[in-house]
Amino acid sequence: MSRTFRKRKKPDFFSDIKWVLRDWDWKTREIVIIDEKSDEAKRRIARFRSDAGTHNCREPGPSWYRRITRQIPLRRQGKEELRKFMLNEEHEVMIKENPPLEWWT
Repeated sequence: MSRTFRKRKKPDFFSDIKWVLRDWDWKTREIVIIDEKSDEAKRRIARFRSDAGTHNCREPGPSWYRRITRQIPLRRQGKEELRKFMLNEEHEVMIKENPPLEWWT
């Protein structure tokens, strides 16, 4: 999925670019508005529109973590249910669905 599609289809709270052109001056303790045509403003706008640092740090984690925490236990429980059914045909098989992903961070 391209960056353009993601940005176009998902408007977010920070779609107003004016906040990028504001800076805090620690000496005078004021908000300084940066001129839109300056080089620094162009750099800030380019950084804002780029994909760098735009994720929200919520990742499902690496495959080994998901396999240990979700896939192996569910597979083990499913096999145990099938074994019980093979021994007793009146046993009702109850296989759990995959739960939502736990976030790694």
